[in-house]
Amino acid sequence: MTLYRSYRQGIERERFYDNTWGSSLLAETCGGVLRTRPLQNKYAPSASTTCHRCSVAAETIQHVVLESNGLRPGPNEPPLEQTDFSALATGHLTGKRLK
Repeated sequence: MTLYRSYRQGIERERFYDNTWGSSLLAETCGGVLRTRPLQNKYAPSASTTCHRCSVAAETIQHVVLESNGLRPGPNEPPLEQTDFSALATGHLTGKRLK
């Protein structure tokens, strides 16, 4: 969230929640309700906090969105290598894919 906020220039209407898996991930992240393991651990102390996608680090929002290599695209999504994630970081999702 800190990275996202650092690039925001002001409060304005954004049209990037299009009901796809990626936009729901972004919405949960912006709302601070992304269901990460540390959040689950808060309510069930016996739950592990290690990322279940990559098993390398704690499953924080920053790790899931920016660092984990365990995320995979859905069946109708292009490969992650072809996705322009810089738009997410700057808060200006264009919907364009890299070629």
